[in-house]
Amino acid sequence: MRSFPKVGLTLIVCLLCTVLSSPITMAQENNQTPTSSDTAPFVWLLKPQMSYTYVRDLSEGLAVANIGGVLLNTGEIKGGKFGYVSKLGREIIPLKYTNAKAFAEGLGAVRNEDNKWGFVDGHGNLVIPCIYDDAESFSDGLAWVKKNGNWGYIDKKGNNVLPFKYAQKKDITSEIVRVTVSADYSQGVYDKVSRTFILNEDTYDDIQYGDGLFEVRKNGKNNFVNMSGQVVIPYSALKDRLIDAPFHNGLAQLREESKEDDYWRLGFIDKGGKTVIPPKYRKVGTYFSEGVIAVSENWDRTTQSGTFRLIDKTGEDVLGKDLGVFSDVSPFINGRAVVTKYDAQTKRYLSGLIDKSGKLIIPVQYNSIDYVKSSYDSSDGSVKYEPYQNGLIFIKKLADKYKNYYVGVTDAGGNVLIKPDKYVGLSEYSDDKVWHILTSENSELIDIHTGQAEVFYYPKYISEGYAFVAKKPEYSSAGDPEHKFFFIDLQGNRVFPTANDEYFTEAFASPEGVTVKQNGMWGILSNPTDIPSDWAKPEVEKAFSLNLIPDEMKSGYISNISRADFSKLVVHLLEVKTGKSFATLLTEKNKKLDSSAFTDTSDPDILAAYSLGIVGGKGDGVFDPDGDITRQEAAVMLARTANILGITSKSNVLSFADNDDVASWAKESIAAVTSIQDKTNQSPVMGSTGNNNFSPKASYTKQQAIITMKRLFNAL
Repeated sequence: MRSFPKVGLTLIVCLLCTVLSSPITMAQENNQTPTSSDTAPFVWLLKPQMSYTYVRDLSEGLAVANIGGVLLNTGEIKGGKFGYVSKLGREIIPLKYTNAKAFAEGLGAVRNEDNKWGFVDGHGNLVIPCIYDDAESFSDGLAWVKKNGNWGYIDKKGNNVLPFKYAQKKDITSEIVRVTVSADYSQGVYDKVSRTFILNEDTYDDIQYGDGLFEVRKNGKNNFVNMSGQVVIPYSALKDRLIDAPFHNGLAQLREESKEDDYWRLGFIDKGGKTVIPPKYRKVGTYFSEGVIAVSENWDRTTQSGTFRLIDKTGEDVLGKDLGVFSDVSPFINGRAVVTKYDAQTKRYLSGLIDKSGKLIIPVQYNSIDYVKSSYDSSDGSVKYEPYQNGLIFIKKLADKYKNYYVGVTDAGGNVLIKPDKYVGLSEYSDDKVWHILTSENSELIDIHTGQAEVFYYPKYISEGYAFVAKKPEYSSAGDPEHKFFFIDLQGNRVFPTANDEYFTEAFASPEGVTVKQNGMWGILSNPTDIPSDWAKPEVEKAFSLNLIPDEMKSGYISNISRADFSKLVVHLLEVKTGKSFATLLTEKNKKLDSSAFTDTSDPDILAAYSLGIVGGKGDGVFDPDGDITRQEAAVMLARTANILGITSKSNVLSFADNDDVASWAKESIAAVTSIQDKTNQSPVMGSTGNNNFSPKASYTKQQAIITMKRLFNAL
């Protein structure tokens, strides 16, 4: 897989998504309905105001803050004190730890002065004491932690779920891991969800996984075991034959010794142990892909070549003709495969590219061809492949006897756009631009059609479609370099900040936002990849066009909404719907802001929502602005908002299957918001979560809250 150049700053990988962001557009000034394409890619969620050395790893509404540390080339921050700040800029957990990791599943890993790790909750309570040598973040309710030199799992209460006796683990999927025992290096497979072993660790010497089956070895003998731990292909059934590679697309290579010559014969076996293609080939591709594989019956070890044909999963000839004479044929991806031939003169393999008809797209004359990128799918443990943007293909040719290579680029048709005679390293950026590493500090962005290049310093990949770069550094009177960073789009154009005299000095990306440093202060920008779920997108975009989403709310759509953010949404809805400021609304209701109402917030939107009777505190002057709300709490606040707008409900009757789970104080409000309808699509302000359940105690996400505001807006 070709990656973005790691130059100077840490590479940050992103989710592959599209853009939804700022409503500040010319279309809005002209009273036109803005669309996603009209909007700016970055929006301030919190303008720079946090005076820390670093702010990064924004997750679950909290970011890791550091003071006094130093950023290493590895991306790690070393030294200083660590704590957590909210997206609103409040210091939630004091900076008193020597290290801290991003929040996951409601807990953050922190290290104390004794270099021991523990976990804090979102309020800063140390819920799991600092007694561990090392710790990973929580996943599926478990954290992998190290104690007395060995690793094990603990749950969110700190209970030791898996004893401390393991040397390492390897994630097979997001839920299943392979563990290795320190004492004898035996391996097992553990299911984190059921918290049981699929394969006991004292049974096998080695375990490999592929396509839903485990290949397990003990004393040199291998069996194949399914996800339930049952042996489906025992060693005895293979009868002196060997399975060469893990299963892929339901089949695996089967190898047996030939009685005719000293070549092995290769065929294929299915997951039930049945031979579906008898071993008769001297050479086959790595695995079946797109329903086919290349095979050769006359492959010769001396010439390192043979005549290949294409067969399907039944062993039938697909083309009725030869593909050609090659040393090897890789699996087909997107209808294409890399072919290699051994060059006896140079004693090297040369590569070309063919399609499924055997047509050469790129001649067999390059030392390497790279036309797809790979990604790991944690849901099933498989590797996924996809072509580079616009079908770009990277070609390599040997530059010298020291095995340095020049890299070039062709289009999808194999037409050379950049010859492999100049650049030592090229990597993908967009469908018509590639990066070329110049030094450890700078790279140039090259247009593959014109050859024009622009030099940038310390490029950092922020998200799909945007990079964080600087121009040539300026120097202070003391001779220290001053790097002025900004964001560029896929064409290399500066997009944020737009003014040439504005710049940033650092940035860290996470799915929930991009933390940036400007004029010595840290702020938070929206991440262009942070968009609503597919089911929510149409109504969220409509809410966007109605100006119902404040700028600082344009992120974290799938995360739980905080009490503070819900209050902001409600007050903003009232202002947009009535055309009046909250100050005017308070005056009309004969209400005043009480700045002393809460001890933990002075936010005017929260105080306005409180004075209007929409939200309440939690007692003892506490509002808990960063706390989550439940669906029944949201229903009460929405019903009160509807009342202020003069919207009346049609029913006071609840008819959900889980009525008994609803608190008595919420029943009337839930009846109201489930009967009030959006007049544009007849959807209730709030509805069922499935199977006629309201799920009153379930959490409420930001995108759900935005949609209910839009429906309430359209109910009058």
